[in-house]
Amino acid sequence: MCVVECEAEKEGLVTSPFTDESPVEVPLSRAPLVKVLAQIKFPVNAKIDTVEGVAGFQEALRGDYPVMRQEQQMPPAIAPGLPFAIGFGLVWRLSTMDDGWTVVLARDFVALETSEYTTRVDFLHRLGTVLEALVAADLAPVVTDRLGVRYIDRIEGDDMLEDLSLLVRPEVLGVGEVELPEGSEMIVSAAQTHLRVDGMEIRANWGQLPPNAAMLPGLDVVDVPSWVFDVDVYAEKSKPFSIDDVLAEAKQAAEHAYALFRWAVTPEFLRRHGGEV
Repeated sequence: MCVVECEAEKEGLVTSPFTDESPVEVPLSRAPLVKVLAQIKFPVNAKIDTVEGVAGFQEALRGDYPVMRQEQQMPPAIAPGLPFAIGFGLVWRLSTMDDGWTVVLARDFVALETSEYTTRVDFLHRLGTVLEALVAADLAPVVTDRLGVRYIDRIEGDDMLEDLSLLVRPEVLGVGEVELPEGSEMIVSAAQTHLRVDGMEIRANWGQLPPNAAMLPGLDVVDVPSWVFDVDVYAEKSKPFSIDDVLAEAKQAAEHAYALFRWAVTPEFLRRHGGEV
C-alpha cells in the first residue's frame, strides 16, 4: 500500500484529502479559479448602516480599494447551501479599480472576494488588512459567529470537457464516466458532498453544465459547456473576535479546500493549467 501511495504522490496525485499535512501548493499560471471568497459573520452592528459609521473603515482601505458603492440588497451568497439568512440592509462594496478585489461590509458580516487570486499567503494577508481596518474604524465585533472560505474553479469548452476523464479522478466524475450510446450527450451531471472534518463543515458541489446554466448562486454563467468544482469550508461557532484566531481558522479552511481540490484533479489537470508536477 505504501509503495502505491508513494508512487502516486511522486506523480503529483494526492491520495487522500484528509491527511495531516496540506498538499504543497502548485502555482498554476492559467489557474481555473474564477472566484475565491472569505466571510466572517458577527452579531448585528447598527453603526455599519450609517455613512458616518463606515467612514473610518473606508479611509483605512481607500489606498487598496478606492471605489466604494452603497447597495440596498442582499450580497452574493457565500455558502453554497445558504444555511443562514443575511437579511436586507445597507451593503458597502469597496473595490479595486478593475473590480478584481472587493471588500463587502454589512451590519452582520464582512467579506473579501476576488477573481484575481494568486496565493493563499497573499489572500490571507489581504483578509488580515480588512480585519485591521475594522479595528481601526472601531467596528470590530466582540464575537464572531461564522467563518467561511469558498473556492470556485471552472473549466470551459468542448475540448476540455472531452478530456475530462484525464483531468478529474473517476470517483469525482461519477455517472459522468458512463459511456453513452452513439448520438447521445451528457447535458448535466452534478454531485454534492457534505463532510465534517476537524470541527469544520465542508460542502463541495461539482459537475458538468450546459451553456448558460448555473449550479449555485454566486457564480456568473458562461455561454459554453463547463465543469465546475465549488468548495465551501466553514465553521459556525460563536467565539471572541481575534484577528490572529480568524486568520488561523481561515488558513485551516483554505487548506481543507485545497486538499479536496488537489485530490479531485489529476496531474494532467495541473499541467494543462500551467502547473509543474
